[in-house]
Amino acid sequence: MMKMLRKRRKGGFTLIELIVVIAILGILAAIAIPRFSGITTNAETRSDQATARTIMSAVTMVEAFYSTNFNTATTGHLTKLNEYLDGITVEASAGAAGTKIWGINATGTSITKPGGGVVTP
Repeated sequence: MMKMLRKRRKGGFTLIELIVVIAILGILAAIAIPRFSGITTNAETRSDQATARTIMSAVTMVEAFYSTNFNTATTGHLTKLNEYLDGITVEASAGAAGTKIWGINATGTSITKPGGGVVTP
């Protein structure tokens, strides 16, 4: 009888085994996908906040170095501010989405990300 059982089994997986494995993979995917979908949004928000903090630090440095207040975002202030920032450009108003032009209000207290939207550092 053992010889008959050995001969019938050719090796490989049965249909039931394959269905169980596919079901387990489906359950794992159903759990993992929602967890990873919010990661990108959270990372973008944190990145915007970090950039806003960097701009605010540069504003403080310009005020201290040049003994001035950032009361009015003049061209001179913005030029000096952009000297301290590497890879970030700050103008009186933010550029379109996808650009690296950030906006700053006249008093240097409000930062606007490219494409719009005020960022709180």
